[in-house]
Amino acid sequence: MRLHLASLSRLLLVTTFAIPACSQSNSLTQRQSVAREIPTHIREFSPALAAPVMQVHRTTDSAGKLTGMHTENWGTAQLLPGGVMLSAGHVFPPELAPGTLPLLNLDGLMVQATILQRRDGGTIADWLLFQPVFDRGAFSPLDPPDSIQKRLANPLRVRIRFDADVFIPRGTTLYAFGFIHAPELESTESLPLTSAIIRGTTPRDLAPGDWIAFESDTPLSIKGMSGGPIALYDEHTEELVVVGVLTASHRRVSLWNSSPTRLIVGPRIPPEALIATQQ
Repeated sequence: MRLHLASLSRLLLVTTFAIPACSQSNSLTQRQSVAREIPTHIREFSPALAAPVMQVHRTTDSAGKLTGMHTENWGTAQLLPGGVMLSAGHVFPPELAPGTLPLLNLDGLMVQATILQRRDGGTIADWLLFQPVFDRGAFSPLDPPDSIQKRLANPLRVRIRFDADVFIPRGTTLYAFGFIHAPELESTESLPLTSAIIRGTTPRDLAPGDWIAFESDTPLSIKGMSGGPIALYDEHTEELVVVGVLTASHRRVSLWNSSPTRLIVGPRIPPEALIATQQ
């Protein structure tokens, strides 16, 4: 994968800041306003494409007896064909090496998963492949309306294509899918997460092998969207084409534009992920 440092410096223009985790409130009003800007035919893909994921940590006493479980940071997992899932490497601790079997909370379902492969090379090489094993769940798998099983059975999945080699012209509209904090759910028994879609445009041509970068003026905090799919919509085939993995965002302030924008970046879908879906 090629690094385009000169191109990156042009993209960042004047000043770039890392986005603080809580710089935006993600209020219901904000989220509804952003959702109205996303075409309906794009929003419909969200349940078939991604799910929230977090590692479950187990605590034991001196005798090794399980005393509790808790979760920490969350990310977003892409639902690839063949039951394989793709997320960002930085969502998971380094000790989750290939072959390990962590317990995950995947869309509210406790499951054991096998870590297949991972790369931890910064923004442009930051991904992790895993495969959940649903019959090894910590609890009997239930089927709530938004369970991972129902996501995988969504009929829209036949119109989702994963392609690492698409040429993306300057000005193409891209969409990032994932899960963000929903403050109004803090006092409920549900996870305080909700799905979100961020829309933006590419500031330059992106050839096959280039990592993904697009600009968005979204007011939302996107903490939790790491690992989520970046996609474009093919009007001719009516397919959603997933081209990359969201791994980071940067705030851009320009002397020529008083409204800050955000540069959302990430690697292309790794070839290893596409190979894994065929095995």
